Amino acid sequence: MMNDHPCDEDELTVWFKRRLARADVQFGDEPMSYEANTQYDVQFYRLQKEAAAHWQNQYGFAPTPGQLMQAFFGAEYERFRQAKLDSLPWTDKLRRGVANALRTISSMIKGGLAP
Repeated sequence: MMNDHPCDEDELTVWFKRRLARADVQFGDEPMSYEANTQYDVQFYRLQKEAAAHWQNQYGFAPTPGQLMQAFFGAEYERFRQAKLDSLPWTDKLRRGVANALRTISSMIKGGLAP
């Protein structure tokens, strides 16, 4: 449930993140259009309307257009950031290193070697 603030923008961003995760459209899939009629643009406008309707039905009010836009692009930023991090080779090395360290610490604790 939302807090006392009229619109919890973090919750709204999470809503957009979930919806974008299911979307087949990415920003760079098509060239930009001055007519705002790419699949990405259509998705943007559709999700804006869906979010406003959802908030109206669920909480009795619709977020402002500015809140909707900020949450949408915040979710897009997180989606792009995560994809970029996942594609970097050093992240795999870091994940493996952390996993190995955790296994070592776990076995030390089980073996009674930890203080």
